[in-house]
Amino acid sequence: MISLTIISFNDTAKWTSCFDTLVQANRRNKQILSKSVDSIIDKKMANLSVGLDFAFKAFEKKYNANKTVRVFAYAIGPDPVPQDTLKEIACSNRGYFTEIQAMGAVRTKIQDYVKVLGRPLVLSSTRSFEWTNFYLDAMDLGMMTTVTLPVFNRTDMYVSN
Repeated sequence: MISLTIISFNDTAKWTSCFDTLVQANRRNKQILSKSVDSIIDKKMANLSVGLDFAFKAFEKKYNANKTVRVFAYAIGPDPVPQDTLKEIACSNRGYFTEIQAMGAVRTKIQDYVKVLGRPLVLSSTRSFEWTNFYLDAMDLGMMTTVTLPVFNRTDMYVSN
């Protein structure tokens, strides 16, 4: 289930709608949240630390603090906001921080998360074979199944990050 919410923040943070938690991302909730954006009044300077702290507390409350979560933070644009907070959040939550200079590079840079998620498999000595269900081959070879085994690049470049 995908959840979402909208908060506004400057020196304080608050919910922008009648929801005071993350809600399921269905059509009705998206419409309510979309309308709530119109009620946001821009004033004071945005304090990213306040907004992110509020969001993390809401996330933790909704999804239980004892579950393992990884946070991937991205600073996008030629002059992104100060990055220390984003780096700290990503690193303290077993995630990864990336600075992306141009919008055209977003897709390729975001795919780098696969390297981070794959680290436990790379460092493990066990083999994890994956089998597909049986299927009818498109080239008339009959019923088939497929087995895969992950292949890892174990160079220091990927293991030490």
